[in-house]
Amino acid sequence: MTSLLSIEGLSPWTMKKVSVNLTNLFSQWQQTGTDFWFCGAAFDKKQGTLLNTQEIAQRFRQAQSKSAIAEQLNQLNGFFSLIWIGPWGTVAAVDHVRSRPLFIGSKADDVIITDDAEQARKFADVSERNVEHTEEFRLTGYVTGRNTLFDQVKQLQAGECVIVGESMEWIRYYRYIPTANSTLDATQLMAGVRKYTEAAIGRLIEYANGRQIVIPLSGGYDSRSIALLLHQFQYPNIVTFSFGRPDCAEARISRLVAKTLGLPWHFVSYSNKQWQMWIKTEQFKHYVQKIHSHVSVPTIQAWPAAWQLLRDKVFAQDCIVVPGHTVVPVYVGNFFAKELVSVSNPIELVTSTIINHYYHLRPLSKTQLLKWQKNLTTQIITMMGNSTSRLPASLLEEWKWQEIEAKYIVNSNRYYDFFGLDWWMPLWDQEVADFWATVPYEYKRHHQLWIDFVKSLWQAKTSISPGLGHSHDETVKLKRVIKHAISGLIHTSLIQRWRHQQKLFGILPLLEGIKLDLMGIRRGVAIPSYLTGLSLKYCNPDIKK
Repeated sequence: MTSLLSIEGLSPWTMKKVSVNLTNLFSQWQQTGTDFWFCGAAFDKKQGTLLNTQEIAQRFRQAQSKSAIAEQLNQLNGFFSLIWIGPWGTVAAVDHVRSRPLFIGSKADDVIITDDAEQARKFADVSERNVEHTEEFRLTGYVTGRNTLFDQVKQLQAGECVIVGESMEWIRYYRYIPTANSTLDATQLMAGVRKYTEAAIGRLIEYANGRQIVIPLSGGYDSRSIALLLHQFQYPNIVTFSFGRPDCAEARISRLVAKTLGLPWHFVSYSNKQWQMWIKTEQFKHYVQKIHSHVSVPTIQAWPAAWQLLRDKVFAQDCIVVPGHTVVPVYVGNFFAKELVSVSNPIELVTSTIINHYYHLRPLSKTQLLKWQKNLTTQIITMMGNSTSRLPASLLEEWKWQEIEAKYIVNSNRYYDFFGLDWWMPLWDQEVADFWATVPYEYKRHHQLWIDFVKSLWQAKTSISPGLGHSHDETVKLKRVIKHAISGLIHTSLIQRWRHQQKLFGILPLLEGIKLDLMGIRRGVAIPSYLTGLSLKYCNPDIKK
């Protein structure tokens, strides 16, 4: 990937020497004038119009103060990053969900702004990883906060900008803060879901502008909703695809959805032998090396499917991939037996929940446990600010949004960036997110309001009630339960677990593993333990372990 831009200079208004190096790693950068660079796309939040780079640049050039920069960013709804050399220094910003990351590397008074974390590391001339951040990476699959694996390399968080002038001024211009304060009843809330989701699909259609839309169709509700709504709006150029084992529930359900809607459906079959071949290729190694960005384990589930379908010319080169990434899984009401209006120690409840559910890829010693409880307590207190009325569920939901969704889940769009494909996430549209933040937890628990909405779309199309279920809803045979339970109990080594599960289950070990509950087996969050080690292994050899 060649460098599109490399500028360097010491401006009269700043004491810091700032270099900008953009490599098109996460999208093609567009330049207007000598002071503004933009990648991605954005709509005007008030007017609802799709803006071009020149229009966006003009808004920032008219900013009269630093606070006006945040105001201009808050007027954009889309998936983007931007850099502007302004009167107060060099401004770098990412969107509300950090969909196209930016990194800051520093060395003395020299600073680099780049879309490639490895470029930032080399600029900072650092080869030793931060021990604590590496430990967190191995425990969770990502590094939280503004941190990366290296002290001298920082990442912009979701909804954040930085102004590099006499100092570095970090500004969180957007935060996803669940309030659950809506007074609407169930019927009105359902109407709200429809209103904001359909509006987001409308923006997708405007952005696509007739181009081929590719839907990675799973056995779940999210990608199904996109297919149903695009069909409802009669978008003429849609292709769907699925992948995995031919006999899996995801394949059966996604094929039925595509057939019912009359959409082309392509299936890429996975096997143990194929995975063993794929992970040994130089292209796969290059993908992992580039995409983890010293921040997050790269997702790899769809990588072979995208590779094959692009090679087979199923995907048009100018297509737009629309994954079913959705704000809905952020909701955490199901973590608690009931909505906790008051609790003696909400911070302790939130931190213990985070550790139990997300710091589990490796066993935690007592010392480590105490350390991460302390670190997370600091994070949650900072998140609370001066508020004394935040519910534990609200705090956990915001933490998941800024750490898991923005650092890991959204990062799965890197499949498409790697192959030079465009993408859009209508279910992560900012207006959709803001609506869901107001929905009471009784309607978000187990995603019930969202599921009811998608089922209503399906029923309206097929007249089948109550609607097609989720692939995870299917009953798991006792024999499979026993196999998974035994593999989890016996094979404690990560490599042993990887090899054993690969032999038994093929694609499943790449999905983080299997979780056992009283209702049977279900998949956990898609963070493969194996890939934490692989990501670190694929870093450049001069990096110290």
